[in-house]
Amino acid sequence: MAKRILGTDFAGHLVSDFYGGYNDLAGAHQRCWIHLLRDLHELKEEQARNSEVQEWALAVRSLYDVAGIG
Repeated sequence: MAKRILGTDFAGHLVSDFYGGYNDLAGAHQRCWIHLLRDLHELKEEQARNSEVQEWALAVRSLYDVAGIG
């Protein structure tokens, strides 16, 4: 579907959620930070006792905070 809409010559940066249908498009991709942060929150809840997951999620969130995106 994405190829049909954007065409095969799309030369921009594709900003999207993590829907797999976008993965077969060539070119630069930027994943949506909000979708990532929501997934991180869910992962942290599911893995509440896993300190490695908690530390990794915190490190990813720290990148977001330092970048001043939000």
